[in-house]
Amino acid sequence: MTRPPAYHRCIAALRYEFPVRQLIGRYKYQRQWLYGKLLQQLLWHRLSEQITLETAPDALIAVPLHPQRLRERGFNQALELARYLSRRSSIPLCHPLVIRQRNTPHQQGLPLKQRQRNLKGAFALGADLPGTHLMLVDDVLTSGATANEIACLLLREGARRIDICCLARTPSPALN
Repeated sequence: MTRPPAYHRCIAALRYEFPVRQLIGRYKYQRQWLYGKLLQQLLWHRLSEQITLETAPDALIAVPLHPQRLRERGFNQALELARYLSRRSSIPLCHPLVIRQRNTPHQQGLPLKQRQRNLKGAFALGADLPGTHLMLVDDVLTSGATANEIACLLLREGARRIDICCLARTPSPALN
């Protein structure tokens, strides 16, 4: 029996499959900014359909990159998505609330148990929680291990509710 995730809900704009997988990869790894702008707009369109004044979070948080990975990539795609959503929605972006204190191997291609082990203790709070309802922004949700680890940390530190907003998620019935 699997445990339910620590987050309340996940809002995903797209399914993580062809051609979305390739578009995200070109933005994320090849810095093709035009794809990034398109993906940001698609994510905003989906989010704006899903949130109301009553359901809007107090703040947005981007999934952090370790400083070494940030230097290699040159930008944090989750942070760029969160900045765009913050500008469009007027929901404040709290950066850096969560920091990645340990550089973990790439999660892509790893089984769920290994992903979960990789992430234990990888994140810490870098500031006080800005509110009780937070929305974590990322590019892709596959196993949900990263989102769940961060959600657990935020809930332990006093957040009341964590939602996830991502560009794409894997089409798996096991995910919420």
